[in-house]
Amino acid sequence: MTSLERWLTLEIVGRYHADIHRALKIPPRLAWEDAVLSRREPLRLPYDEHRFVLDFLPFEERVVRRDGLHLFGLKYWDDVLSPWTGAPDKMRVRYDPRDISCVFIDGPIGENWPVRFADLSRPRITLGEHRQAVAALRARGLQSVDEHLIFETIEAQRQIVEIASRQTRSIRRGAERQLRALAATDKQHTEIMDDADEDDFFDLAPLPVEEWS
Repeated sequence: MTSLERWLTLEIVGRYHADIHRALKIPPRLAWEDAVLSRREPLRLPYDEHRFVLDFLPFEERVVRRDGLHLFGLKYWDDVLSPWTGAPDKMRVRYDPRDISCVFIDGPIGENWPVRFADLSRPRITLGEHRQAVAALRARGLQSVDEHLIFETIEAQRQIVEIASRQTRSIRRGAERQLRALAATDKQHTEIMDDADEDDFFDLAPLPVEEWS
């Protein structure tokens, strides 16, 4: 789960569901609990939580080629696909855009198998990274984009992001140190001014005044 997903989850289940709802006049969490208690039958949860999640994933239909399953210009393989290698029938391939290093194949009788990159040394990537890499390669005028180029570009893009992130952190730390230093200096100046007696500024020997007639 990414930081954004954690933040959004906490925002929904933590703040929103605990605040008074304008229409309900009570927190949504209490409205949900009341609705569950009023049911004649107990709340039915998914029998298979993993399958429940898979049903919400996007999917494509692909045939299994002799060199593996092709999706997004990437190759996937697992021995479980062997019986369907070269068969004309398409299989439903589900994927999670947050991590396309593993896809999920629907079998003919409802079974489901995870299938990973054919090259297991490949790193995990998101669909967003994949699309950015392909767009960058297309911008360079490359019409034929292979798997090697895609991963090479993603690695280069990740390095750029990491360098920029380190620079941003360094700048932020420098700004924080500067603010702390200024705050400490301001505090010292305030203490000095508070300790000084105002009379010290005005209890001065009078200066001689030359009178002119």
